[in-house]
Amino acid sequence: MSSPSASPGNPPPSTSCCSSGGASAERSLRDGRSASRDNLCPAASEQEQAIHPLLPALRSVWLQFHVVAAAIGYGACGVAAALAAAELTRLGNDSQCIAHQTLRVIGWGFPWLTLALLTGAIWAQDAWGRYWGWDPKETCDLDHLAMVPALAAQP
Repeated sequence: MSSPSASPGNPPPSTSCCSSGGASAERSLRDGRSASRDNLCPAASEQEQAIHPLLPALRSVWLQFHVVAAAIGYGACGVAAALAAAELTRLGNDSQCIAHQTLRVIGWGFPWLTLALLTGAIWAQDAWGRYWGWDPKETCDLDHLAMVPALAAQP
């Protein structure tokens, strides 16, 4: 199936990267050239150029603060979950040490999640004109707000 613009050295034009990417990479390697991303999928570089500029909601500095705070907070929660799993597998005196470390990591990660919640609300107000949207992710953050008094009451 060849098109009028196809020649022996060039593949037929295609709108799909998947259909011509393998042939382009094979030809590049056979000719001694490296198979760069542009060689594999020339349509992708054209699409990337069409994406710019970013949407206004993604240009906010509050989004950057929100993402960093959320990554640190969720990372700390992941470490705390791993420590809790380790505590479940061990019995004895070492268990108290792991429990203490778990509470320390949660105490360190919880303020970051609070900061992520606050910066996310500020970003949402800046981007969409509302602080809270009741979508599933925001609704699940209500448990985070409910844990504030419980963690504050820890001895």
